[in-house]
Amino acid sequence: MQSPPSLSPDAKKSIHFRPKTFGFGVTPCTWQGWAITAVLCAIIIGGAMILLPEENAPPPISAIEFAQQVGRFVLFIAAISWLFLRLTAPYTDGEMKWRWGRNDK
Repeated sequence: MQSPPSLSPDAKKSIHFRPKTFGFGVTPCTWQGWAITAVLCAIIIGGAMILLPEENAPPPISAIEFAQQVGRFVLFIAAISWLFLRLTAPYTDGEMKWRWGRNDK
């Protein structure tokens, strides 16, 4: 059984993110990483505009309706964050883990 052909013999995995020095997550290190991060921010802002209630929207909503809308937004943020981490993991230099500083490799 043959292995699948690669795109090019000397194609290297491009790295767009590097692990953060402290905490969990990644930091963009190329313009592609910054572009992906900007798209993530635009999606979150768009979701907030759609899912969260307006301040002076008539009629005033009840506390239960407000809690439901905020809950939907929190779930939206959790799903988008999980998707972002899953999509950026292959383009990250190093593994995704909690880090305590420069000595933590």
